[in-house]
Amino acid sequence: MYRIPNDARAQKSAQLICKGLEACLAEKPLSETRVVDIHSKCFVSRSTFYRLFDSINDVIAYQCDLIFAEIVKMIDQQTFSNQKKKAVCCAKVWLKHPPFVKALVDNDLGWMIYRTHDKHSASLSNLYPEEFQYGRLSVYFISILSSIISAAMSVYIKNESTETIEEAYDHVCACTSAIAKTLVR
Repeated sequence: MYRIPNDARAQKSAQLICKGLEACLAEKPLSETRVVDIHSKCFVSRSTFYRLFDSINDVIAYQCDLIFAEIVKMIDQQTFSNQKKKAVCCAKVWLKHPPFVKALVDNDLGWMIYRTHDKHSASLSNLYPEEFQYGRLSVYFISILSSIISAAMSVYIKNESTETIEEAYDHVCACTSAIAKTLVR
């Protein structure tokens, strides 16, 4: 679990640690990355690391939360002409961190994308269809949407980005439509 106090110095240290992890991931797999490696990239002491984080997975969880906050900020600041443009912009925010997202996928940590989306979904609930904003259906909706986002990001990375994000979005729409038709039969 991470513990980032609401003071500028601790937040700056946490962000440096995240950048250090990303720098490590650009050079070697997550499975070979140690706290000492992160320390050497970001020059934040080991004691500061352990004051803020319990493990490297906590750094990953914090980075996911930072990326999600960036998505929320982007959505709040921009107007989109359609859902596809909004979804593509959101995907591009995740993909601004290629070594990080690739490490999530390569290490079967896509559940962290799911967990982050699910954890913060209330901040975007006004974007969901009205009937899915509250109550029991909202839990299903958010869980299914979070799973689709995580799965789509994983497939996109595993395909080594051989298609555009727009094409990936169209594939996801086609698949979810086919799933809906299959379930209604």
